[in-house]
Amino acid sequence: DPQVEIAVAIQEGDAKAEGEFVDTFIQEETIKADILFVIDNSCSMGEEQTNLALNADSFITFLEASGADFQIAVITTDNYAFRGPIITPLLPDIVGEFVHQVMAGVMGSPNEVGLEMAYKATTAGEAAGPGSAFLRPDALLSLVFISDEDDYSPQPVPNYINHFLALKTDPSHVLIHAVAGEVPTSCMVAASGYRYLEAVSATAGLFLDICMPDWGVGLEALADGSVLVELD
Repeated sequence: DPQVEIAVAIQEGDAKAEGEFVDTFIQEETIKADILFVIDNSCSMGEEQTNLALNADSFITFLEASGADFQIAVITTDNYAFRGPIITPLLPDIVGEFVHQVMAGVMGSPNEVGLEMAYKATTAGEAAGPGSAFLRPDALLSLVFISDEDDYSPQPVPNYINHFLALKTDPSHVLIHAVAGEVPTSCMVAASGYRYLEAVSATAGLFLDICMPDWGVGLEALADGSVLVELD
């Protein structure tokens, strides 16, 4: 209406309740994983340490893509002290730190006692033992042994297995992996890792041939195997 530009209309009505609506959101649980590498640092391990370092990004990239809250520590087959700080997603150069630590050198003892070193490192009061910053009660524990020799630790393998499993309320949250010489016949540059295979077989772990041609694929499998179990 060009004469009356504004009109007022009154409307009345009743409201009718239609009930409640519920919005449901599912937040997936973040898997926590504590991964302890035990690196053979004897004189024959130069090539294997190099292969591990050159493919470190495959391992770390897979862990990061998994969304896991991970921690990594590195010891050797003759020393259970951590070779550096605990590696977490918060470090500015995760791959660089991992490479630095796994390149443990080849001046270590020729008497490789990987299981014994892992046992000592995870004993109460030690850096990876109960109550430490590394061993979180709500995380998976993965032990990764890398050696071109069999284990020469003093105790029977079941003793070590029982110790590792007892670190968790649920033993299925302990995984033992190894990159070692195949059993019963290994390649020419490695001895068969019978004792490591026995330890791996006690859990849902992986046993990989240290003479494998593609360490990138192998390390991705290890990363996957370290975050595989769903925590309760």
